[in-house]
Amino acid sequence: MKNMFKQHLRGQAGQALPIVLCVLAIGGLTVAGNLNFSTTTLNGGRITTEKSGGTYAAEAGIEDSLWSLVHGQTPPTQLGSSLNGMNVSIQTIDHGVYTLYLGNLDPSVHTSWVTVSANVTPSGGSTANYTISIIRLPGNPKQMKLLEVGAVFPVGYSYVSGSAAGFPGNLSNTDPNSTGTTPLGAQWVRWMWNQGQGPAITGNHTQKFRITGEGSTSLTYAWINVQSQDVSFVGEITGDRYEIEAVAMRSPDGKVTSRVRADVIIDNDATYILSWKVSN
Repeated sequence: MKNMFKQHLRGQAGQALPIVLCVLAIGGLTVAGNLNFSTTTLNGGRITTEKSGGTYAAEAGIEDSLWSLVHGQTPPTQLGSSLNGMNVSIQTIDHGVYTLYLGNLDPSVHTSWVTVSANVTPSGGSTANYTISIIRLPGNPKQMKLLEVGAVFPVGYSYVSGSAAGFPGNLSNTDPNSTGTTPLGAQWVRWMWNQGQGPAITGNHTQKFRITGEGSTSLTYAWINVQSQDVSFVGEITGDRYEIEAVAMRSPDGKVTSRVRADVIIDNDATYILSWKVSN
């Protein structure tokens, strides 16, 4: 019996090898797949973290430029130090004075409330009288007050200092609160009032002054900004328009991880974000 058992065992030699080989093959396939999945997951997480960090860094560059513009300082061309392991370059483009037409949000409601127009008439020599006319139309239910009256002059003309005081019926007899130049070289002026302190629009109103210069007087434009019970729908916003782009790059190799672009209008201390685009 003992001899028969030994012979049986000798007859099974080598039978475990196929089983071991199958186990190794299955284990190799499983381990390789798991390693590949783990590597892909780690790379995906690293890329996501890197791009998120780049976006935050680029947005910080936009905010740094906006802070400088609002405080009357020259905007930076890059962040002062690395942020999230990124170097950030900043480009700020000044597009000049633009007007945001808020009435276009709901023109069916407000187009029949108030009108504004501009007219230029020669007054002798190189001077001309500039008249801004504001008319409150019938059926207007709002207690409207002016926040701002502005005008763009024909190219080649400029405001005559102190001339608004020569027209007693004006909304304001002082010189404009601010002035500047459009990208085409035309001068603009603005009379402004604090909220709730501007003249009430009760009927027909004018703001007259003189301009001096040479050339055609046909290209004129005037605007108003009005306070009412629905300020966001009435009037216009005029300010300096800027396009700001910030690019975040990895410190070691300069690879771009995120790009943020903002289009803004700055009106005194108020900043209006027209668009905010993130690319990464």
